[in-house]
Amino acid sequence: MRGGAKDESRFFTRTWPAILEARTGFGFFMLFFRPGSAHCLPMRALESSGSLPRLIEILRAQGKRVRLAG
Repeated sequence: MRGGAKDESRFFTRTWPAILEARTGFGFFMLFFRPGSAHCLPMRALESSGSLPRLIEILRAQGKRVRLAG
């Protein structure tokens, strides 16, 4: 598959290259696909599953900017 991992559903298809940046805030991990438009994932779900560090690692390996709220 070209472009790396992707998520397919009946609603949308996104590939890693489509992500502009990621940010945390307001209890969400936000994946921005265009300025002002993001898919918001609940931080509690990512933290409880242990997925957050790996997701950040993958995004940074793809050269994406990841801004974590302090």
